[in-house]
Amino acid sequence: MRMLISTLLMIIFGTALAGAAVTGVLGLSDVEIDAAIAVWFPLAQDEAITAVRWYNNDGTTVFPELMLTAGLPDKPGALADATVVRLGLQGGSDQWARCVMAEPIASAENGLYVVFRLPQGSVPIDRGAGGGAAVGYELCEGGRHAWLTPDGESWIALCEDVAMAVEVEKTAATPTTMRLERGAGKQLGLEALVGDMPVLVDSFLKPTPNPFNPKTQLRFSLQRACPVLLEVYDLKGRKLATPAAGRFAAGPHQVEWAARDSSGRELASGVYLARLKLPGFEGVQKLMLVR
Repeated sequence: MRMLISTLLMIIFGTALAGAAVTGVLGLSDVEIDAAIAVWFPLAQDEAITAVRWYNNDGTTVFPELMLTAGLPDKPGALADATVVRLGLQGGSDQWARCVMAEPIASAENGLYVVFRLPQGSVPIDRGAGGGAAVGYELCEGGRHAWLTPDGESWIALCEDVAMAVEVEKTAATPTTMRLERGAGKQLGLEALVGDMPVLVDSFLKPTPNPFNPKTQLRFSLQRACPVLLEVYDLKGRKLATPAAGRFAAGPHQVEWAARDSSGRELASGVYLARLKLPGFEGVQKLMLVR
């Protein structure tokens, strides 16, 4: 187990506390923008997911996104192909938490992956409040198929004796139930995603769509009202455009960028960098324009 932890850059803390339903909590020792934890759940064709339950470590941290993606238990697909079902996911400290879907979601495959995008830079250092973003686990035989990714593309499987403390609630699927296909993420709309879940941290979320042509939505959330500077650069570090500059209210926001520079000229296909600057926060997202 120690060799596995070192190899996968996982951090596992603690043993079961009095009254706790898990052995410990699990996170990553290096959390970049697209780091995530995924857990696969088998799903019959007549079943749909209505809610997700997970054992949350630190109630002061917020998972930027909760996502679902269709697939088989062999490996999750690219994070960019997953469907975002909730922004700003938050639970209590060292306890079970629950997130209800805006609508039931089924799968065109034999199951769905529940994916927690980890907050950038939040490395677990302890159990409970202030300890960092992590999800509970149990040590038992025949655990659910679970995976970690540091970059949204390269997935590393956990041992089968590490069972993530993540559960789903199901209902009967109907002909009108949304059904996800593998490698085909959907955009559910920002208003439906936010629901009644408060966004309590500053974060720069992945652009959608990405790759894109000719427009993409640059999405971010603010802990409080503050000045915002959102700029786009090429890979040589030259500033090309400023999609947003000014004071924004607290909460989630999205800014459309139509792949034009500050003079209104269309940009060529390629990779660009969007940089969000706030007081005390800076984040970068990679953009891929394909014309």
